[in-house]
Order: sequence, then structure tokens, then C-alpha cells
Amino acid sequence: MGSNEGSSFASDFEVKTRNLEGFTDRLKKLRIKRGMTQQDVANKLGVSLSTMQNFEKGQYPKGEQIIGLAEVLETTTDWLLRGVRGARPQPDGAKLLDQVGQPCGLGLVLVPKVKARISAGTGSLETNSEIKGRFAFRSDWIRSKGNPEAMVLMDVTGDSMSPVIEETDTTLIDLSQTDIYVGKIYAIGIDSEVFVKYVDRVPGKFILRSANKNYEPIAVNLSGESSNVRIIGRVVWWCREAR
Repeated sequence: MGSNEGSSFASDFEVKTRNLEGFTDRLKKLRIKRGMTQQDVANKLGVSLSTMQNFEKGQYPKGEQIIGLAEVLETTTDWLLRGVRGARPQPDGAKLLDQVGQPCGLGLVLVPKVKARISAGTGSLETNSEIKGRFAFRSDWIRSKGNPEAMVLMDVTGDSMSPVIEETDTTLIDLSQTDIYVGKIYAIGIDSEVFVKYVDRVPGKFILRSANKNYEPIAVNLSGESSNVRIIGRVVWWCREAR
């Protein structure tokens, strides 16, 4: 598999970081343009001054806070988050938003399913920037799993994680959870390949373990030629269709 696919995968998930940097700049400039202080916005939003200050320093707001900021500053969530201009929503707000981890009404949160397939086998990845759809989860449930603003859904190929995760299962991956914990499952990238495995860390190495005993553990050196290793995120949930 060519390296272009690996680069495309990495760029998909780097978009959020770039958007956050632009978000803080747009937020501050628009607040000043509206003639408002940080305290003014905080009061209208119902948060503390320190919370508002953190937003302008780079802390990512929760979904409902982004909606509130857009209403207070008389703009759209698309403009704040991505710099994309569009029609301003009505004050009561259609809550169905085209954003990662955002509320869609009735106490639900939308998570995108990306057109990517991670391997529970020898390691592979098929991806582009296309989002196949967005799926709703209960807000309280998904927040108990991690940060929904950093989550994506991806399908799995291969049988190395069987019987825990089967081929064609859909995994929910929290891209903000990159610390290694024993017994947890991670999406891990090595050059242009991506695996879903149990990951153990020993001095100078990652050990990738499969649930399927027919697959031997894979030792990955963290230096030299194999240094292009990245923990993409932790698999916090998975599901499969009834057959």
C-alpha cells in the first residue's frame, strides 16, 4: 500500500487541530468586533470568566457551548469552528449540526463514520476524507467513554482480534486517548499501515497483541526505521450487525 494513503489518513485527523487554532482566533476577533469583553460573553453564555478565557487560549468548548457562543456572537457554528460562512441558525437552533461530537437534540451527540477501514490482521488502511455518515449516541453515555468531540467510527477488516472484534465490526475510537493502558485496545499506525490491537509498552518497544491465538505478537521498535509509530486512539466501543 502506498504512503499517500497513510498521509491522507494522518491529514484527516490533523484537520481538527488546525480548526481549533482557527477557532480561537475567530472567537477573539469576533468578540472584539461585537464590542464585548470576555466577561460579557461569559455572562451571556452562563460560564465563568476563566472558562471563557480558556476558550480563547485553546480549550475546546463542549457542543452546547459552541452553539451558545454562535448565538451570543451572532454567527454560525460553521464559522466559529471551520471558518465556513453560511446562513445563521434561528435562535431556538436546529440542533442537528454538521460537526464532530455535537448535540443533535434529545440528549444525543453525533459522531462521524469515516470512510476508512482499519485492519485486525496484517495491517492495512483504506481511507479518504469522505465521511460516510453521522450516528447519534446518548450524550451521557458517550461522554462516559471519553471525549465525543475527538471520536470517529471506523470499520474493521481481518480476524486477528476475533472473537473480541470481528471482521466488519464498527469501532468507536477516541483520538484523544493515546496513553497506553494494559488490556485496552488501540488503533495504532505504523508508516502507512494501521492496526487495531492490544498494545503493551516495554522499554523501547510496543508489543501488538491479537485476540486470535493464530496471530503472533508483533514487536515494534520505537527508534530507527520503525520510529514512524503513532497511537491513533483507543477503541472505546464496538458493535456488529446481526446476521
